[in-house]
Amino acid sequence: MRYFIIVITWIALEMNASGQIPDQGPDPFGCTGQATGLSVKQMRTIIKKRIDAHYADGLNNCITADLMRRVGDSQTSSYYKMAINAEPREAAYELFYADYLRNIRGAFVYPLFPQAEEHYYSALQKLKPEPSRSEPEQKTYLFILRGLSALYQRDGVALVTRNPGFSMTGTASAVPVLSLASINRASRSPDDLDRQAYVRDYTAEAVYIQSCPVAINPKYSGVLCKSLTNEELSGLLRLQTAFETLDRLRIRYKTWPVVDFFYTHRQTTHNQVTNPFCITPTSSVGCEEQGRHPFNKLWLNTYGLSIQKPFSAFRVFDFSVSGVIDGVDRRGLIPFAPGNNERLMDYGAQMDVSHFFGPDKGTATIGYTYQTIHPEITPAQPDRNRRFLNGTLDYQLFRPLPFIQTAYDRRFENRGWEFYAGFLHDTESYPTPDPLVPTNYVRRHDYFVGTSLRGFGKGHLDLTVQPTWFTSSVQQDPTQKNRQYETNASILYRIVDEERNAGVTKTANGVHLAFLHVVVPFNQDISQVGLDAYENRRIGVELDSKFFTYSRWTTVFASGGYYRVNFYQINKVENAFRFSLSMGL
Repeated sequence: MRYFIIVITWIALEMNASGQIPDQGPDPFGCTGQATGLSVKQMRTIIKKRIDAHYADGLNNCITADLMRRVGDSQTSSYYKMAINAEPREAAYELFYADYLRNIRGAFVYPLFPQAEEHYYSALQKLKPEPSRSEPEQKTYLFILRGLSALYQRDGVALVTRNPGFSMTGTASAVPVLSLASINRASRSPDDLDRQAYVRDYTAEAVYIQSCPVAINPKYSGVLCKSLTNEELSGLLRLQTAFETLDRLRIRYKTWPVVDFFYTHRQTTHNQVTNPFCITPTSSVGCEEQGRHPFNKLWLNTYGLSIQKPFSAFRVFDFSVSGVIDGVDRRGLIPFAPGNNERLMDYGAQMDVSHFFGPDKGTATIGYTYQTIHPEITPAQPDRNRRFLNGTLDYQLFRPLPFIQTAYDRRFENRGWEFYAGFLHDTESYPTPDPLVPTNYVRRHDYFVGTSLRGFGKGHLDLTVQPTWFTSSVQQDPTQKNRQYETNASILYRIVDEERNAGVTKTANGVHLAFLHVVVPFNQDISQVGLDAYENRRIGVELDSKFFTYSRWTTVFASGGYYRVNFYQINKVENAFRFSLSMGL
């Protein structure tokens, strides 16, 4: 008996190596999973033999397509289409192709959305009505629903829908046209929302307050012209309570670009030093009247429009092109005038392009934003501008590795080993009313590299490490030059994994938990040039979750975290909290 088993196993392996896959029977789900244990080289050898075999049936063409997607073959789409054309009544092949377009293709976080949507609904159209649906068809139906839910998860709740050209009971036949997303965040922390590092902001603030009149041009008056005391340095460190809501209406229609109309409101307490001469009651003459905590509140409203379009070109490149224009009404950031407004306009564009290098995926991103700032204050201050240039290179290693579960077996996140590097250049101008005085420029530069290992430890763990270098300089005052280094690391553990049971629910009704993660982040900020008072270490714990329902394709994300921040140079410890609740992303 033992020799019989050995012979049968040997025959199966020989058939596999020669490009012949054992008969899977009528179940189209036999298309997937044929690559288990195969190397990239072995898959390419099998693909070549299968191409030469010229299969005419749907299952074999789907198997070829599934092998091709695992090695980044540019013919993958062609073979999925051949499977669909060979068996035009089979819904599962439309499903597999839609999953490929959603989860693997596309640039950055943007899938080839219109094509994926089209094939999901083509799959639905091929299914029989629910009472007469077979068990395999019901399985396909649940996979289609889950794929559509993942496709629409960033959009929010569908308010207006259209008919895809056929009638089916339930929301599955409703294609979203207008969706509403609401993203809400709150924090109590030493920094505002979206700030990169404590050490950078506090250092820039402190060296500005310490600055002296510039000898070459006294019209740049400086502030205190003295080193701050430990009491003053510690006094600048404060907890800020922030709340932000972003509400967005998204229009999607077939292959048209996606159009977003959005509104953002943010309030942050203790955000800005009201009077840099009076950071404590004894900093300068008359400061007793300023109070012990001379910080004012940020108040911000933003109204905007953005457009985004994903597409592919030359069969081997996926693109995403987006643009945004918004107007901002901001109050609380003008020194000495906390009640005065600033009006801003932002004009931005970004392009992402992805390409497969074998089974691995590389992505390049470049973006530019031009911002105008008009202070509403008397006496009038000149308008100024700010320019942002950012770029990122990202390489995702998806080939089989011994310590990571096979990346392409995932339906929602292609876990692998990611490497990335990027920069952000931020230049802000400060012109003066006097034409004889040159414009002053503040330049901030970020440079980062990082790696993220996703899905090791039997798929439960992610590990991310990102070093970042921050620099800041003021053209007319070399004494304000500073540079910091931050190490940012985190480990994620999946308590509930979205990939369990391929993410498919047992029923289509109700609200479902997609994932539940616990994250332990760690940061260390170190000063390299300039003031070192705000060096710190931070460690925390976060709980992240996602819930979804097929009703109106609604997905809800909830997150909360606690962080202990130790500013060890000034012997001060702060406790920070962050929370978020959003419908869409």
